[in-house]
Amino acid sequence: MNDVVTCGYFPGCGGCDLLGMTYRETLKLKLDKFKKTILSYRDLFKTEQIENLKIIASPLQTGYRSRCQLHVINGKIGFFSKSKSCSVQNNLKPEFVEIQECKMLMPELNKKITDMKFPLNYNAKIELYLNNNTVCERIVEKKFDNYFTQINPSVNQILINEVINFIKPQQNDNILDLYCGSGNFTVPLSQKAGICGIDSKIHAVSSGRIEYIEADINAGLKILERSGRLRSFSKLLIDPPRSGINKKTMQKLGDMDFNTVVYVSCNPDSLLRDIAGFKNSGYLLSGIILFDMFPFTRHIESLSLLKKIR
Repeated sequence: MNDVVTCGYFPGCGGCDLLGMTYRETLKLKLDKFKKTILSYRDLFKTEQIENLKIIASPLQTGYRSRCQLHVINGKIGFFSKSKSCSVQNNLKPEFVEIQECKMLMPELNKKITDMKFPLNYNAKIELYLNNNTVCERIVEKKFDNYFTQINPSVNQILINEVINFIKPQQNDNILDLYCGSGNFTVPLSQKAGICGIDSKIHAVSSGRIEYIEADINAGLKILERSGRLRSFSKLLIDPPRSGINKKTMQKLGDMDFNTVVYVSCNPDSLLRDIAGFKNSGYLLSGIILFDMFPFTRHIESLSLLKKIR
């Protein structure tokens, strides 16, 4: 935790913006940043919740990523920089940084990069990911062609355990899981409760106690409403994109009567806005934990527990 990680591609690559610091220093920076963001929503938190706020460290600080997207430009493999000079306003393209390896990738992915060879005129965006210890490769064909899975398996398992601890699934529970994606939380929760997952694209394992609805979130809620089942759910699990919950969805969820809401977020700003929305519908923040899902970047993952005021 006290060693400084060095990388020959830093800072040009743009993937890791906190290299040059010790891992312990990056954790403090992220925790302090989150607490600073809280100041605009001070009324959502009890004093002790802020004082006792903690961030769970990643068991692996390097070699942790099980998935990545690479650019192939004229047969060369690499990443694009995140230079501030490369903006829409000045019409400059990000600098391409050719790589032979990435210290944040698992060894299996780095070996795949070493083995990959392309013709000089080949250009593509390629995703590499681990699936049951096998390295898989696919072409990313368009901007929003994403198969989302958490990229840090060791932290993800901790996160799953904490979700289960927060939601406390019981045999007679009926849980609604929004933005369920690959079933990251849906599948383990289904071992102890009934659960319905909704997402526009679902790449998940089926189970006897899981129902999946592949639809836009609002359309999925409408399907449940028409079938008379929308108000049968006692608990809500939600893991939205960085933009958080849209206004129409928040209005619908606010009209429902969950006793527990568990919210997974990768964006403190949209998280706090949405917690304020739930507060307006009669929920109070009962617990919050931060996770370092992306070591040596500024990203923060969080898990919040809200309880309905009775």
